[in-house]
Amino acid sequence: MSGNRVPKGREYEAVAADYLRAQGYTIVTRNFTIRGGEIDIIALDAEELVFVEVRWRTDDEAEWSVTEDKVDAIRRAATAYLSEMPEARDYRFDFIAIGPQGMRHTERFL
Repeated sequence: MSGNRVPKGREYEAVAADYLRAQGYTIVTRNFTIRGGEIDIIALDAEELVFVEVRWRTDDEAEWSVTEDKVDAIRRAATAYLSEMPEARDYRFDFIAIGPQGMRHTERFL
């Protein structure tokens, strides 16, 4: 990833986190990273843990940018995060796309 994309990506992740807060979510952490995987935002929606992938694009094809390799990396990171939790919790994977048409939030993306 080029040096210019990382700050832009972090900016849009902050916008997505603000959106989630406004919807009543509690942000637990951002940019949870393990070797071979990252989760942009981890939040709570009531008692359900939500792993959120954020994508920004100059077109409306953000969902198509999530490849099988990226899905595997998200699942690896989520498994690592869940293994650190003292008790089991319900969880889901959401997706937030930010593009020229605005923001689109898809629950239970994976």
